[in-house]
This record gives sequence, structure tokens and C-alpha cells, in this order.
Amino acid sequence: MYLPVLSFFLDHQFCKLLFFLVIIKSEMSINHVFNENIAKLDKRQAELYKARVQTSISFQDQLGNNNGKIETEIDDSNRNNLYYTNEQGIIFPLNNSYQRFYEQMTNPVTIIFDDGEKSIFDTTDAIGRRSILPNITRIGSKYKLESHGTITTSSANQQLRIKTKLGNATIEEDLMTLPNLSVGSYYSIKIDLLVRQIGNAGEAHISTFGKFQFINNQGLTVSKFLDSENNTTYQTTSIADADITFEWLADGTNNLTVHELSVYMLN
Repeated sequence: MYLPVLSFFLDHQFCKLLFFLVIIKSEMSINHVFNENIAKLDKRQAELYKARVQTSISFQDQLGNNNGKIETEIDDSNRNNLYYTNEQGIIFPLNNSYQRFYEQMTNPVTIIFDDGEKSIFDTTDAIGRRSILPNITRIGSKYKLESHGTITTSSANQQLRIKTKLGNATIEEDLMTLPNLSVGSYYSIKIDLLVRQIGNAGEAHISTFGKFQFINNQGLTVSKFLDSENNTTYQTTSIADADITFEWLADGTNNLTVHELSVYMLN
């Protein structure tokens, strides 16, 4: 009489034990997968952090803070690319926001006919540096130069030549014919440079898109667009100063005064 009851009891306990073991094994498997995924995530975050550190160091070097003495371990096969792929095949950007590395301060630059071609930069009163160091530029790097101030012309049909330069290379050049602009008329200029290929002159390639704006005597904003390519004189292997120059081609009371000037980099 007691044997069937005992057998049932033992079978029931065995089932409970078996069920308990299955649950433990399942939890261990889940924890293993979870920990493994966390480890992969940590590794990806570490790689992204290293890439960000490398980018940060590049900008510190732009400012002359570390003289290029700090290095991090980034896969050398990806060093010329704006994006890199980790072991899991995930693509990361090295940096996704512009970094300002030059700002002009209190000294305004005024350009008149007698100056000839003249830079709008005054490095005697500036924060940072406008030099782009050799071999830090990547395919897909971008530079942005922005300036604004006041402009005056003596009469209609006054010509103003604008050049954008990186080192000895003229990246963009444009000759504009301006209307009569009253004293204190406002202007702004924004230049975007996109690196399409790196290397020595003849193999490096950079594209320019810019916009020069001014407010005419009727209070209207007039825009003139700048667009060019350079794959002959542009290079990334030696130091190059970012620059914008203006030149008036006629005498008179023509003048342009720079009140603010910034240089940014997206590397």
C-alpha cells in the first residue's frame, strides 16, 4: 500500500530537482550571453573612446598643447579614413562635431586699396592657431572659416577679389563686382572645405563651397556663392596656414573691416 505512494513521492521530488537544474542551467546560459554581450559592448565603447581620444589629441596638437607627443593605438589601416569599422563590423565616426581652433579677438583688420592683397587674419591678438599640421587630415575632414564685419564702397561696380588659401595653395579665388555700399554696411563670409583625397600636391584633392553676403543700401541681403575644386596645388603632408585674403582693384574710399574671425575643423 505504501510503495506506490513512496514511488510517487520520489518521482515528484526527482521532477522538481530536474526542473530546478534546468532553470539553473538556463539562467547560467542567459547570464553568459548577457555578460558576453556586455563585454562586447564595453570593447566597442573602449574602441570608440580611443578614437575620440585620438581625435581630441589632434585638436590639442592644433593648439600646440602637446606637440604631438601623445599617441593612442588606433588600427593603422584605418588612419586615413573619417570612419573606422570595429571587429563586430560596426562603423564609428571619429568625431562628429566641429572643433574651433582659432578665434580672432579685439584687433580689427581693415583692408583698403593701398594694401593690395591682404590677409584678414591678425595673429597678434588671437586664441589658438590657424595652422593645419601635417598628416592629421583624413579623407572626409572638413574645415570651416567664418568672418563678418563692415564694408564700404565709393560707388557702384567696385571689384573685390577674394582668395581662400591653405599654405601656399590658393584653394578658391573669385572676383566680385559690388554695388555702392554705404559706410558701415554689414558683410559675412563662410567657407566650407571638404578633403576628398590626402597626400602630396597633385594627388590630394579639396573642394570649396562658400558664401559671401552683404546688406545693400536698400536693406536687402545679397548672396554670392563660391565653388571650386583643387587637386593640383593642395597637399596634406606639410604644415599649412588657413587664410582668406581680400584685394580691392580700384582706388577710392573702398574698405572692408574684419570684426570677427573663426576657424573650425571636423576631423
